Amino acid sequence: MEHNATKEARVQVGSCVRGQPTLSLYSPASSTIHYGGTTTFRLALEPDDNVICSSSVTYTITLLPTTASFVVSAPATLSVTPYAPATFDVTFTSQADVDENVTFTVVATNEELLFRAETEVRVLVHGPCKLRPPTITPLTPLFLTAVAGPASHGTYFLNVTNNDLLACPQTTFAVTTTSFNVLGVTTSPSVSTLPLAAGASALLSVSVSVAENTQPPMSFAVVLQLSDLAAVQQQVAHATTAQMTYTLDCHQPKPPTNVTATQFTPRFSLHTAVRLRWYACATPVDCCAPAAYDVYDAETGHLIGETTSREFTHEGLREGHTYSYAVRVRDSIGALSPDDTCSHVLAVTAEAPDLTAFGLLVGLCVGLSLVVAVFASIAVLIVVCVVVRRRQGRRQVQPHDETRAVRATRKHNSNNAPAVTQSVTEAYVPLDERQRGES
Repeated sequence: MEHNATKEARVQVGSCVRGQPTLSLYSPASSTIHYGGTTTFRLALEPDDNVICSSSVTYTITLLPTTASFVVSAPATLSVTPYAPATFDVTFTSQADVDENVTFTVVATNEELLFRAETEVRVLVHGPCKLRPPTITPLTPLFLTAVAGPASHGTYFLNVTNNDLLACPQTTFAVTTTSFNVLGVTTSPSVSTLPLAAGASALLSVSVSVAENTQPPMSFAVVLQLSDLAAVQQQVAHATTAQMTYTLDCHQPKPPTNVTATQFTPRFSLHTAVRLRWYACATPVDCCAPAAYDVYDAETGHLIGETTSREFTHEGLREGHTYSYAVRVRDSIGALSPDDTCSHVLAVTAEAPDLTAFGLLVGLCVGLSLVVAVFASIAVLIVVCVVVRRRQGRRQVQPHDETRAVRATRKHNSNNAPAVTQSVTEAYVPLDERQRGES
């Protein structure tokens, strides 16, 4: 027998040319069964041989993988004749007690022809009904800002998931909310009942309302409870609660009052500065404690600076220019006091700087410079005089009548005669006179 395999996965045996077969799933494409259930899949193996081929080909059927959670059975071999697709059944039996998606592969091979065909089969297995607590996941920040005036409210969204196994029937949950640790706060869910199929999710919202004049800041808790109305299988807890802590911020801060301005000239400066002072809100119920104060240019809205104290200094003012200041309170979360009132806006016209202190400073500096210069000049003169006197002392000449005594010791030729010492007084004659006398 001559085998001739080509790139097209075809094998020629004499005049018969056999091609790669095709394995396909007839029905169903996939299946869903419950725990312990059985389902059957029909597959077909179709050859690709030419008209000359007449003999059948036998294929080995293999199922991959094999696990303990299910049992799959199929014929071990399959005989295929040309132009006649061969069908066979694969039986799947679930033995798992949990929900799972199972995928197994059916493989048909012929070792002699080196042919291999395969296809995947998928099965969704529903384990026995097991009730599990649902899950509540907040989707928005747990934060609420209460403003002065009408009652404040906020809506918060949550995601609810039914975690029951897929074999369980649909569950209708009762939805209730409870708030505590604070007065004047009411909560209400968007629905009172929530039907959910096993494994399904739904969006739920909770409305939180704060009554007027509720004193902030504060934190309060909201408990969202889901409970199974049908109470299926009471031995399993089929309810859950989620506690969410909300932060109620202060009412919108009120602007400061009694803003005053004092102009002055800073030390060592040629420009005027202004010092702003103000009072904070005196009623804590109406406004919360400020975190900082922002000082704006009331005409342009430009932020000049900020401070945590109740005063601010703006330096470098131009003489004759008018500056308008607006002071706004900023609380711990960044909320600003309203800017629709004029009680916190102040206009200041810059005056000429007071240069008296600056002039005194300049005069003092000039006087010190003069004193230093005088002392430096005196020191230089003293040094010059000392140097000149030293040079003159080296060139000074001795007077003509100055004499010096010379003690000379003369020794006689006699060895026994004592030495005679004679004092001779010589006149000290200048060198130039001596040279003239010699000449």
